[in-house]
Amino acid sequence: MKNRTVVVGLGATGRAIASSLLRRADVEIVGAADRDPRVVGQDLGVLLGGLANGVVVVSDPAELPAADLAIVATVSDLHRAADVLLPLLERSYNVLSICEELAHPWRSHPDLARRLDDTAKAHGVTVLGSGANPGVLMDTLPLLLTALTQRVESVRIRRRTNMSRYGAILSKFGLGLTVREFATARSRGEVVGGTTASSRPSGRSRQGSDGISTRWTWERSNPPS
Repeated sequence: MKNRTVVVGLGATGRAIASSLLRRADVEIVGAADRDPRVVGQDLGVLLGGLANGVVVVSDPAELPAADLAIVATVSDLHRAADVLLPLLERSYNVLSICEELAHPWRSHPDLARRLDDTAKAHGVTVLGSGANPGVLMDTLPLLLTALTQRVESVRIRRRTNMSRYGAILSKFGLGLTVREFATARSRGEVVGGTTASSRPSGRSRQGSDGISTRWTWERSNPPS
């Protein structure tokens, strides 16, 4: 029996997810939605570079057919994502989202986290935030690798990613801006994140061609003697 699935958001990540799901024997994509007028009305299979599969992209998730699972690949801001997540939960979709702030929402958005949890429980479904990071690369994977040693003094992770295909993310993180331009944009809420001595750009970076490097470090405050 195949799991009926819909995909909301057909940017670079959403398309990659949909392409992967189309190759799975246990999943049937029955619907797709995106607000970009350039893709609305297109056949999903053709949009992804393959054969037509009869799934026509719609502009409003409310137009999607009933399914077991909705995969939401849209924004990182949980308040904005909730406008999509809550109606899907109310329609009894199980929801899996790449929204980073949904990975651990109880600390950053306790009221909204409770609302999402209550809505999911009321309709007998689930809602989960997951992805490469957070989700695997910089949390689950290092924890798993520590099982191979008896004593951990520190954990240092550096991730370098080519983001040239991800136009929305380039804008969100302010790639291509000088330090001063970034600070101004951040004060206006136009970009997220910050700069460090190791990641601060000198002059202008080449937007669309440079990767994004992130680092996470954990060290024992009182290492045993």
